[in-house]
Amino acid sequence: MLVGLRLALWLLFSYLMHENRAAVTIALGLLASCPQPDLVRGQPLDAGSALDAAIDAAIDAAIDPDLTPQVPYQFGIEVDLDTGAVRGQADDGLRIFRGLPFARPPIGDRRLRPPAKPEPWSGIRSAADFGPACPQTPLPTMSSTDRMSEDCLTANVWAHDDDRVRPIMVWIYGGGFILGGGDWPIYDGADLARDGDVVVVTFNYRLGALGFLATPELRAEDPEGRVGTFGLLDEVELLRWLRRNARAFGGDPYQVTVFGESAGGISICALLTAPPAAGLFQRAIAQSGGGCNLFAHPDTPNDLGLPAAFETGRDLVETLGCGAAADQPACLRALPAQDFADAVPFGSLFTGPITQRLRLAPVVDGVVLPKMPIDRIKQEGAGGVQVIFGSNENEATLFTMFDVVPTRSSFRDLVEGVFPDPALVDAIVELYPGLEFLLPKDAYNALLGDVLFNCGTLAAASAVGGQGRVYYFTRAPITISAFMGTMHAIDTIYTFDTFDAFAVLPTSADRAVELLVQTAWSSFARTGTPEFPGGWPAYRPGVASIARIDDPPELLMQIRAGRCAALRELGVVP
Repeated sequence: MLVGLRLALWLLFSYLMHENRAAVTIALGLLASCPQPDLVRGQPLDAGSALDAAIDAAIDAAIDPDLTPQVPYQFGIEVDLDTGAVRGQADDGLRIFRGLPFARPPIGDRRLRPPAKPEPWSGIRSAADFGPACPQTPLPTMSSTDRMSEDCLTANVWAHDDDRVRPIMVWIYGGGFILGGGDWPIYDGADLARDGDVVVVTFNYRLGALGFLATPELRAEDPEGRVGTFGLLDEVELLRWLRRNARAFGGDPYQVTVFGESAGGISICALLTAPPAAGLFQRAIAQSGGGCNLFAHPDTPNDLGLPAAFETGRDLVETLGCGAAADQPACLRALPAQDFADAVPFGSLFTGPITQRLRLAPVVDGVVLPKMPIDRIKQEGAGGVQVIFGSNENEATLFTMFDVVPTRSSFRDLVEGVFPDPALVDAIVELYPGLEFLLPKDAYNALLGDVLFNCGTLAAASAVGGQGRVYYFTRAPITISAFMGTMHAIDTIYTFDTFDAFAVLPTSADRAVELLVQTAWSSFARTGTPEFPGGWPAYRPGVASIARIDDPPELLMQIRAGRCAALRELGVVP
């Protein structure tokens, strides 16, 4: 024990060379309590785990005192957060808290600015109902978008009603950064919390232009030069809030896994490389997040043809009627919130050039995102975070449902619209021959799936090295697979066991895949090693290390008939 104590003290003072007195006080206080029982990481503390907690808390205080957990472990439906007391609901072994504010409402002068800590309240606040959705195109079949408001930065927690401390899984929803919400029925966290034996958190982040608008004027008014990353900073603020308050829900603040799909998976890529998010989570699962390259640069198009963020911003400001305003930010802050949602409707994800449909996404502003995430991962790794990257077999079918591709010639024309070099177009078209893809649209779907999702996951996992794993999801309910295949986002109903939200009746095979996913995801959150039949090693090209998620599951050496390597040689995928 003495050796361990001396080592811990040496580490602490190594971390604290800039003499943060608060950190030293916290660290030494925790060290003094090493022999005493407490609850951390799901078990009574011994000296070693107390030292871990001491070091974690000291590092938090050294980096930013606001990150230090500020509430004790609590159990019950009434708990104290750092901003006030809340009352949740009991439900079959769970304590559920909804609509918890994790940031100040981004309204009035706070619109189009980074989030701030929530203000405290007095009394006991009810946490029985979800908060309103962030402004977006209404989609009432999925969410309570009849209650939209800019005052939408709230979190929802599915915790347990006993006195064990559990790892935390934080879900980031998809929706192309223009729609979605933590209250969507397909993201109900109850089943995953129970069967996975974890604490599940969902939340809202700002969408569309309110979350990701980038203009030179907005960048100029920010002291740090941040722009086009307000929604991403909401995600960071949620993680900061959770670090301070996890103990109120029986969650371990130092065992946090972020996971998300589509825009949520893209967000995972951003969080892995964003300095403000460093240290706030230990593991990550990027579901259909592509190759960590689906981000816009401020002044130039990206490699996939996504327009420059300032160009998109200028067009949106004109659409909103503020293009000629002497003070554009003031003009934008005076508009009705719904104007921003109407300016980027949900339908924009399904019309226009395919690589420009994701018009708004976190911007590589040089501050929150210092560089394109895939480039930073290749250079610096993922900061020690363990990551699972994955994609679905038929990612593109959802986005091309209204696209008409009647002939091979029209397929080639569509490829030319993305890649103008004729020699490159010829090489790409040859990778999707008519003998293999009898319908030209099948070739188009395969190409888009490869370029935007499937092949990028391999590149991202390779960049992470021994900390990265890859899955390939090939299962969908029969009623969906018959028309769309294993389409984009279908994996979420297996993740959360929310088949009823899609009005489908799962088969025994679907149930087997649901169990497989929940077991793998929750065990990964708990230990860093996902449970999978036969084991699931870190990704290595040319080795059977890609987990095919289906019934039965298996490990694959490659996916997409080997086309990813060819596309990489052509410079089409990272």
